Amino acid sequence: RANDVGFIFQFYNIMPTLTVEENINLIKDVTNTSKDPKEVLKKVGLLKHANKFPGELSGGEQQRVSIARAIMKNPKVLLCDEPTGALDSKTGSQVLKLLREQSDENTTVIIVTHNYEQVENYATRKIKMHDGKILEDKKIKDNKQVLEENINNYKNIRLLSKIRLGIRNTFNIIPKFLLVLGVYFLITMALLSEYSSFKESEYLINKTGINY
Repeated sequence: RANDVGFIFQFYNIMPTLTVEENINLIKDVTNTSKDPKEVLKKVGLLKHANKFPGELSGGEQQRVSIARAIMKNPKVLLCDEPTGALDSKTGSQVLKLLREQSDENTTVIIVTHNYEQVENYATRKIKMHDGKILEDKKIKDNKQVLEENINNYKNIRLLSKIRLGIRNTFNIIPKFLLVLGVYFLITMALLSEYSSFKESEYLINKTGINY
């Protein structure tokens, strides 16, 4: 696993207190087969952001950091859990293009997704599962066909597909945003309540001289 299997997660799982380059260099602690970090960052278009922290990057850029970290050790198998689920359709297509390129370097890339329409132009094989059972397993196309079809891929996506992918990704993001907003609201209300109690006690002490 340390040398041969790479992982890419939906929510990046990168260290917020480390720079981009420091994040991908973590791989050197677990494997001796790592690539040159500068080359990897250049491949994913992040070389100029090498010294930035994750909080300074967009969602798509953070996902590219996680891809760079995964491919740093040149894995034989790359497991991707909804790698475009938190991204808009255009950024998602850029991420899938990077994964496609990694597949061309003799890495088996496995993508788990609910948005098959988004990945079908990059895939060579489709396995459909439900409740742990395989319902469909078929070869879609060979690598050469995929490469030919992905020239200017995003420009050729039908408008209806763009709208459908945009709506799906929006519904993936909105519940998470509402959850964060709800937690923020509860924390704010708790702080306001605490502050109100403090001010009330202060007022009573000043008025009566009794420490409440």
